[in-house]
Amino acid sequence: MTKKGKSETRIDVNDGRNGRVDEVLQRVGRMAATGHYDQALAVLNAAGRDGQILNAKGVCLLRLQKPAEAMRIYRELVLSPGCTWMRPHLPITYKTNYATSLLLSGHPSGCLEILAELNDESLDVVKQLRAAMKRWESSLSFWQKLNWRFGNIEPSNRPVSIDFEPGQFVGITPEVPTPPSPSCDPTTGPESNNPDPPNKLAA
Repeated sequence: MTKKGKSETRIDVNDGRNGRVDEVLQRVGRMAATGHYDQALAVLNAAGRDGQILNAKGVCLLRLQKPAEAMRIYRELVLSPGCTWMRPHLPITYKTNYATSLLLSGHPSGCLEILAELNDESLDVVKQLRAAMKRWESSLSFWQKLNWRFGNIEPSNRPVSIDFEPGQFVGITPEVPTPPSPSCDPTTGPESNNPDPPNKLAA
């Protein structure tokens, strides 16, 4: 009798164009554009295991402040089965989303490893992640910074805050305009998203 293992779990990482997948993604895009990530996630959970579907699930989870759940999805999607290196020929967005999920899950060293493997500092999201890491490191105490720099020891209870919308969709055209998530950066509030009121002209 053959045992069933995780290796039998099938993920369509080739992202071949599929009318049903396209329809689901556009529906999800409309929900995400209005911030209804819970509803979008419910639709995605019933939509199969296409790579774009799984990526969209991860994005919704990131924006619902559930990075650990997103990380598990991206780990299965991005890493080669039974390995610690990334699958070749995957959309780079999946990999940067994985890096983002690692960072927000409290694994900055894992995020840095993904960025090092990507080796592309020209990407906007890579610049944003690097900047977030730099701000986080500057906030550490002397001993925390020492342990991090020379021992790669991640300090406990020191989450990394980001100042951008986490995760990027693939297969949603055009890219949906998503409302900002104030919770991604606890140092900012809703008022920070509002433009300054126009100056009144003197009478």
